Amino acid sequence: MRIITAEIINKMSSPEGDSPEFDILWNGKLEELEANFSEIKDRLPATAVSFYEKYNLAGCAVFARAHNWETEEYQFVIGKPAEQKIVFVGYNLTSNPEIDMFHGEGFGIQEPAMWLYDEFHLKKNYAEHHVVFSDGLSYIMPFNSMFVRECNFFDQ
Repeated sequence: MRIITAEIINKMSSPEGDSPEFDILWNGKLEELEANFSEIKDRLPATAVSFYEKYNLAGCAVFARAHNWETEEYQFVIGKPAEQKIVFVGYNLTSNPEIDMFHGEGFGIQEPAMWLYDEFHLKKNYAEHHVVFSDGLSYIMPFNSMFVRECNFFDQ
């Protein structure tokens, strides 16, 4: 994560996160995030732009983090219970994702893990989606295309 770092997420979960100074820092980071997106929006894949503009998955449950070894496709399956929806976020990767584990007050064992935060960045020949979850797992997904599918819950 370049803009909202593990350090900032940890501060948010500490007593320091309740301070006016932290509010100023957080609001500045949100402005930086918006400025970054505005700067790269026209060069991102259309589905990435649509995802950014349509979905705020912060606080939503992670049902699965999956990898299809045959197609090299990765997916996150996220639940939005308040809306009775499941969102599938998938990537056709240009290389293996970078996976890291963050530690500290902002992260911990929680079932299910929650989607905490994400941001997009551009490299020379591909885009990156940085995603961090409440259990500390962090992914940098280098992709040339992504897809988002939404399904409604239903009773049997």
